[in-house]
Formats: sequence, C-alpha cells, structure tokens
Amino acid sequence: MESHPSKLELYLLKLFESYDQEKAGKLHLDVIGEALANADKIILTKIQIIILKNFLKFDADGFVEYNKQCKFLAEMIRHMFDPSAIKKQVLKLWGFYVFDVYYLQ
Repeated sequence: MESHPSKLELYLLKLFESYDQEKAGKLHLDVIGEALANADKIILTKIQIIILKNFLKFDADGFVEYNKQCKFLAEMIRHMFDPSAIKKQVLKLWGFYVFDVYYLQ
C-alpha cells in the first residue's frame, strides 16, 4: 500500500524544484545544502544540514536525485525534532557529564 507524501516531503520537493533551474530532477549536494539553509518553513543548523547531506545518495559528480530522497530527508528532519529523540540525546549528554564530574575526579 503506497502512502501519501507528508507535508514536509511536499515542501522539500517544492523547495528543491525551485533550485533546479534545468528541471533535471537532481541537484548538487552543495545546492541541496544551500536550499536547506535558506528554507523559510524549517530551520536547520549548519551541523544538521551537514548530517543530512552525509546520508544522501549521490552520483560520482555529487548530484542527488532529490525526488527520490525527499521522503528520507523528511523522516530524518522529523527525527531531529522528535521530542523523545531529543530527550534521549540530552540524557546521553548529561549522563556523560554526570559520569565525568562525579567519577573522573
């Protein structure tokens, strides 16, 4: 059963299409990063954009077929802002901090 694209997937597709001057259905990794950095409906840090770019599939010249990657990108972005995932990361960080402070002195 095929699922319908989410609002975030559709937004990403339109965003990338607006950067695709040749209408080729693909963009260079650097242009994908620029599009994400300049997006008006989502705010991503430079680190988040680097992480997203590192997970994308691209050809030998660094081009991404963005229409095939929008679902994956949307899931990754959604995960970055998922409260339970954020809580897990904070607990990991604080766990290391507490361990360092109390056990390594």
